[in-house]
Amino acid sequence: MGIMRVQFPDEITLTNTNKIMYGAKKITKLDVLMYYRKLAPYLLPYLKQRDLTLIRCPEGIDHETFYQKNTPDYAPDFIHLRKKLSCHSLQALIWYCNQGAIEYHIPFTLHHNENPYDIVIDLDPPSLPTFSLAVEAAMMLNQMLNDLHVHSYVKTSGNKGLQVFIPTNGSFTWKQTKLFTKFLTEYLLEASPSLFTTERLKSKRNERLYIDEVQHSKGKTIIAPYSLRANDHALVSAPLFWHET
Repeated sequence: MGIMRVQFPDEITLTNTNKIMYGAKKITKLDVLMYYRKLAPYLLPYLKQRDLTLIRCPEGIDHETFYQKNTPDYAPDFIHLRKKLSCHSLQALIWYCNQGAIEYHIPFTLHHNENPYDIVIDLDPPSLPTFSLAVEAAMMLNQMLNDLHVHSYVKTSGNKGLQVFIPTNGSFTWKQTKLFTKFLTEYLLEASPSLFTTERLKSKRNERLYIDEVQHSKGKTIIAPYSLRANDHALVSAPLFWHET
């Protein structure tokens, strides 16, 4: 217990740390807590100043899971900053994790600015074996954005795809960013219509990669960088260098 006191905030009493959270991988709740404690310095900057949507799995991913957006009445004082969930500190992050939170989703806006802080192009291939489609689309976007002298970065979705982020720092309106998103999407569709689609019905995609154009919208959320995903492989939405893609 001495190690745990050093590594975790004193305000939080960890519970049921031996509980299996990922059955296929035999990953315990303590494993998940240790992961988020170690990655907190990298994850927290993305969570601060944003509303938060959690996917909670109190008994592990093989049992009932649910979304949570609002602050519960029983939350401690360091959580009660807003009616909607937010995460401004290590204490809050570990408290959420101790409550069984696995996934951390964030909107595109900050608390103080209605304009989007990021543009995100979500690239969703039909299956893991076709992941190369996401790589191809991401590299095409990277080349185009470099030609336009627009900074971007890429991360895994934590499932089977990739997400290309373009930071805007709230300098553009939703109307402006959605025009740019549409421009990038149409570029991919015109370049390779046999590989990419914006068709929302899976049955009509014909094994093409789905470009989720509507994901970048007011009120929508995206999985936060470094968040675990509630899937059998315990994957992470991991930021990458472009040369790693």
